[in-house]
Amino acid sequence: IRDTLAKLYCPKCAEEKVRIQYGGSMNPKNVKELMAMPEIDGGLIGGASLKAVDFSLVVNY
Repeated sequence: IRDTLAKLYCPKCAEEKVRIQYGGSMNPKNVKELMAMPEIDGGLIGGASLKAVDFSLVVNY
């Protein structure tokens, strides 16, 4: 996504200003793996938001 935006618009803006959110559900089991991906800057917390402990584990990763 960033590569495409850089080619179409502004390379510096694509790198510094664009934040890519993972559109699936982040939870305590997958947050470490997802956030290790350099192209992912954050994500949605689905069902984990319904349990305080799970929500806390994801948010505080």
